[in-house]
Formats: sequence, C-alpha cells, structure tokens
Amino acid sequence: TGRDGFKGFLAAAAILVPLLAASAFLADVVAADRPAARPLALAARLAVVFALFGVWRFFRLRYLLSRTRWRGVAPALDADFGAYARFARPLAALNALTLGLLTPWVWQRRQAWLIARMRLGGAPVSGTPDWRPLALPWLCVWGAAAVVANWAATQSLGLGPQSGRLQSGVVPA
Repeated sequence: TGRDGFKGFLAAAAILVPLLAASAFLADVVAADRPAARPLALAARLAVVFALFGVWRFFRLRYLLSRTRWRGVAPALDADFGAYARFARPLAALNALTLGLLTPWVWQRRQAWLIARMRLGGAPVSGTPDWRPLALPWLCVWGAAAVVANWAATQSLGLGPQSGRLQSGVVPA
C-alpha cells in the first residue's frame, strides 16, 4: 500500500541520510586540502550506496513475499539477513575488484541464492536465472561509462585540447 511504501521510504531515509552525510563530510572537509584523497572519499560514498543496494534487495523481497498471496497460499523466504550478507559480501568484493564488469553474473548468483531459499506454502521454489543475455548490453553500458569517465577526468585535469597543454602533459613555453 501507499502507507507501506512511505514507511519504507522513511526507514531508508533514516539510514541513507546519516551515511551519505558522513561520506560528504569525508569528501568535503577531510579531503578538502588533499586533492588526492577526494577520489577515495568518492569511492567510500559509492561503496556505501552499493552496499545498501544489497541490503535493500533482501529486505524488499522478504517484505513483498510476506505481503503476497497466490490463490490463498503464502510465499516465504527461508533465510536470514546474516546468511545473505555472508553469501553476498564476497560477490560484492569480486564485483568491485573487476570494476563492475561481473555485475550481471553477481546479480544472477545473488538472485539464484534467494530463489533457492523461497517457498510457496510448503513447496520449495526453483529456478535459475541466466546472466548471459545481459552480458553484452552490460559491457556496452560499462564501456560507454568508461569513455565518459575518461573524458570527464581529462577535462577536470585540464588535459583537453582547449587547456593549452599537450596531451603528454608538457606545457609549451
């Protein structure tokens, strides 16, 4: 219902606002006089947001299953958050180490883990999502993001063609 959605929004805001405020503090105050530390502060902010996505997925699925009935039969998720976190944490670390290239495979592994712990009444739910149809579109998105990030970094460092610097970093006399 709308009330449930609003309560979920308030709970998410109660968690997100302090975490994002703390990461903004790190980025703006602590790293202000250290330009080399700003990318690390941004990475910390992104890590917080991405970690919360995994938390959100678990609790969202559990909530939806607890509020759903199919022909009078209630589905359920037979897993606690601790077990999910122990399973998902190494996958998130692997995804971070590959700079997000493995995202479709990681998402499929997490979803398959959740599906394996779902039941409809007393019957287990089965299914195996396939990550391969997502691989090529994801690589295209990832490649486009890499090109845009490279362009943005070049512009912010003043290495563009209008900067007066050569691309090699040598400043003409």
